[in-house]
Amino acid sequence: MESKEIRIGAFMWRATAAHMVAYFLAGIFALFTLQYEERFGTGLLSSLMRHMDSPLVALGAGLQVIMGIALSLILYPLRASFIDGRRGWAKLLLLIGGLSIFTPQVPGPGTFEGLIYTKFSSVDHLASLPETLAYSLLFSTFLCVWFVKPRKAWNVIAGIAVGLIAVFSLLGYLDSQGMLPARP
Repeated sequence: MESKEIRIGAFMWRATAAHMVAYFLAGIFALFTLQYEERFGTGLLSSLMRHMDSPLVALGAGLQVIMGIALSLILYPLRASFIDGRRGWAKLLLLIGGLSIFTPQVPGPGTFEGLIYTKFSSVDHLASLPETLAYSLLFSTFLCVWFVKPRKAWNVIAGIAVGLIAVFSLLGYLDSQGMLPARP
């Protein structure tokens, strides 16, 4: 499919859905394998990061629709470079991962700027990289495969996944506010 044929609405939907699913999966991976609750709950990171039971953290995955739309608008003019060519997913992976790690506008854990300007330990920087790389790989693969091998099933699967992420996010928020029945 030639990228110039891709309407902005279709691109926005696919990029937003791919972003939300990749973000959710990378976040779950990080939560369970990188001990984020422990890492962010102590030391320097605890003074900068919201606690895992914060209402905004619970809403975070659902609010990624905003980031997905912004990302789609940023990537839309560049779509030909990663949709039309060979190994487009790798080009997009380098773009997203590279910009996330090497040119962030704010220094944070796992970024080159953070390594220079923050007091985070080397361990904190290294521990943040797997989540960034997992997200970049998942997002670039999901988005490029969806365009290279378009199927109606992708829309259904993505719709269900985005819907579930939104529902889980809302339920997490409601639970953090004490608005759900107490668990036994």
